[in-house]
Amino acid sequence: MPRKIVALLWLTLAREFVFLRGQNISSLLPSSSIPSSTTEPPVYECPAREEIKPCVCHLIGENQMEMDCSKVLDGDELRRVFSQEFLFSDFYRLVMTGSNLTVLREGDLGVSSFTEIYIMNGNLVEIEDLALAGSADTLEYLDMYNNHLQGIPDISAFSRLSGVNLCKNSFTSFPTMNSVTMRILDFIGNPLISLPSDAFQGLPEIEYVFLDQCSLTGIVSGTFANNEKLSYLSLDGNSLNSLPLDAIQLSGLTSYLFLRNNQLGQLANGSISGVTGSAYMQGNSLTELYEDVFRPMLDDNATVYLENNPFGCGCDIAWLILNQTLLERLADSPSCSDGTAFVDLDPAYYEAMC
Repeated sequence: MPRKIVALLWLTLAREFVFLRGQNISSLLPSSSIPSSTTEPPVYECPAREEIKPCVCHLIGENQMEMDCSKVLDGDELRRVFSQEFLFSDFYRLVMTGSNLTVLREGDLGVSSFTEIYIMNGNLVEIEDLALAGSADTLEYLDMYNNHLQGIPDISAFSRLSGVNLCKNSFTSFPTMNSVTMRILDFIGNPLISLPSDAFQGLPEIEYVFLDQCSLTGIVSGTFANNEKLSYLSLDGNSLNSLPLDAIQLSGLTSYLFLRNNQLGQLANGSISGVTGSAYMQGNSLTELYEDVFRPMLDDNATVYLENNPFGCGCDIAWLILNQTLLERLADSPSCSDGTAFVDLDPAYYEAMC
C-alpha cells in the first residue's frame, strides 16, 4: 500500500478537510514560525560550502535555510559539520535521505535548531534521548519515514511539535508518547500486532492517526475514549476480526473512519461511535448489518461504504431496506452473499417476514 498522508491548510483546519495520498505531512504545518513583528527579520546566509561538506545548505527565501546532509557517512561526520560556529544556527529544515547514519547521538547536531526534520529511507536504528534537544522550542514536524527505529526519545519537551511520521519502521510495541501539541501521527507499516489501551492518552490534541498495515489483531475498549479532538482514524489493512464495546470513539466535528480490508465479522453494540463524515468498511467479513452500529452513522448523514462483505441479508438488514432515506445514504453498492444488490431487495418481503 502506498504511503498515505493528510494535507490540510493550517488556518482552515477547523472548517476544512482534504485527504491526499503520497504527500508530505509537513503541509499540515505553518509555512513559517516567525511571528509578526515591526522588526525586519534577519536576512540569512548559509555557511560556507567547503566548511559543511558533505552537507549542502539551501536558502529558502531570505529568512529560512535548509541543510541537506544526505551524503553524511556517519555520526562523526555529522558532528564535525555541526560543531562549527555558524553565523545563523536556527535552520528551518534538516534533510537526510538514504543516509547510512545508524545512530543519531546527543551532540551530533551541535547547537543548531530546526523547524522540520526529515531523516527518511535510511538505516537509522536509534535516536538518543537528547539528540534533538536543540530543537525543543522550534521543532514542528519530525519525519523518520522508512528506517529501522524501534523507539523514539521523550517528546514531551517539544513545545511546538505538531506532526510525527514514523511510517515503515520496526516498532513491535507502541512507544510511550506524551505531547500537548501533537495533532498528527503516522504509524503505517509497523509490525505492532497490538495497541495498549492507553496508547493515546498522553496526546490530548491528537486529531489524525494512521495505523494502517500494523498487523493489529484487536482494539481494546476505550483505546480512543479520551481523545476529544480525534477526527480521522485509519486502520486499513490490519487483521481485526471483531470490535468490542467502545473500541472506536471519534469526536471531531466531521470525522472519518477507515477499516478497509480487515477481517471484521463481529461488531459489538456501541463498538463504533462519533462517525459523522465517512466510514470505509469495504473488504471485510461482515455477514450482518448491525443496526446499533450503522444506524447512528446514517442518521448523522455520514456516508458509509460496505462493498465486498458477505452479508446474509436476513432480518438484520430489514431496518435499512425498509427505510429508503437511509438506504440511499450508502455511498457504494453493497450486496448479499448471493450477489443480490441491496437496492434490488424487495422491501415487501422484509415487511412481511421481519
